[in-house]
Amino acid sequence: MAVDGTSIKSDIDNDLTGKGYRGIRIATIITTLKKVVDWVSAAVNGNLSTWFKVGTTNAPLVNTDDVYRTGKVVIGRTNVDATGAALQTESFSLGSILYSVGGYFDPGATDFDTLLQVGTHCFGGAGWLVGGHGPGTAFTSVFPFGALLVGRGAGGSITQQYIDNSSGFVYIRQKWVTNAWGPWSSPNRPADLTINNFLKFDNNLANKKIVLYDLGSDHQFFGFGIQADTFRYQLGATSASHIFLAGTSPATSAELLRLQGNGLADFAYNGRFKGNITPGPGAGVEISFGAIANAGTIICYDRTAAAYKDLYIDATILFINSGNGER
Repeated sequence: MAVDGTSIKSDIDNDLTGKGYRGIRIATIITTLKKVVDWVSAAVNGNLSTWFKVGTTNAPLVNTDDVYRTGKVVIGRTNVDATGAALQTESFSLGSILYSVGGYFDPGATDFDTLLQVGTHCFGGAGWLVGGHGPGTAFTSVFPFGALLVGRGAGGSITQQYIDNSSGFVYIRQKWVTNAWGPWSSPNRPADLTINNFLKFDNNLANKKIVLYDLGSDHQFFGFGIQADTFRYQLGATSASHIFLAGTSPATSAELLRLQGNGLADFAYNGRFKGNITPGPGAGVEISFGAIANAGTIICYDRTAAAYKDLYIDATILFINSGNGER
């Protein structure tokens, strides 16, 4: 607040104006000068104690020191750099400050990588709003808005911990001295899990051991379980299906088999079943099914008799081969 000199000027006018040399008493001059001294002392002592030299928490020592008001935040440069530039920002755009202590505003920042000062960097809005001379500038960030906590280890490591104000998620990354930043990781969004040995569960029996999608019960979920002598492939509903696929390109897969929740089994391509009906080496029957539009074939191969038996169907004719060449 500027010092008001109105009252001291009024006293000077009343005591000295128009009196002439002989009309001025020494006592009056002394009294007036003491008023001036008291006024200057009050102005200086009452204000310098509330101003600190920029870059310190100490009162200025000389008139040329750049100062800032205690208890106030200086937007823009916060230390003397011998450039003579003003210690304020003409325009500064800022959203909500998440914290009131330890906030840093870096006019030179263009992304998270350059924010290395230990403390809490707090900005709001659609991006980090950077202060400087001229309008505040928003630069694109990997997160929408929140607070960035920067810390340094004794060995030279630097960590950034980002708190997303929208989701509450926490993201952490680290760099070593001059090395590049490592990737962001989050306990809320774990990175891909790599297992070098094996993944082991307890030996408890349960319908629900591995859950890929949960609908809320031990039967209505998609995943795997185990009961006595039973390995369970679980669907969440009878309208769902177990589907077996094979990749045909980086962008496509072919369906090989579909086991529907209602009990039906569908084969997208030719299917073959093999069963050892009679125990013994090479014994048994292979049954193959094939289908094309308006035609189909069922072929049985009797390993014991070494003969094929088939049923061939086209649009109008049914052929039966008993294995002896009859149709």
